[in-house]
Amino acid sequence: DLRQQYNLDYLVGSVHHVSEIPIDFSKELFEKAVSFHGGIDNLFDKYFDSQHSLIDSIRPEVIGHFDLINMYAHEHKYNSNTLQKINNNIK
Repeated sequence: DLRQQYNLDYLVGSVHHVSEIPIDFSKELFEKAVSFHGGIDNLFDKYFDSQHSLIDSIRPEVIGHFDLINMYAHEHKYNSNTLQKINNNIK
C-alpha cells in the first residue's frame, strides 16, 4: 500500500532495535540488549528473527544493514542456529 500511495519505486527495510532496545546507537545500549536477551547469541538470533519478520511482512526490495548486529561485535562468530537464520533470511 505504501508503494502505491506514495508512488515509491522500492522500499528499504532494516532493523535497528531488538526488543525495543537500539543496537547501533551506542556500545552501552548494545550491551544492554545483550544482557536483556541473556547473551550475545540470543541477541543475534532475535535480531535475525526480527529481520525475517520484516522481510516476510513488508517485503522490501532492499534489506539495509543486513548484518548491522555486528557493529559492536564484529569479531563474534555466528553459531549454527544463527547461521541457519541468516541463510533463511537470504533465501
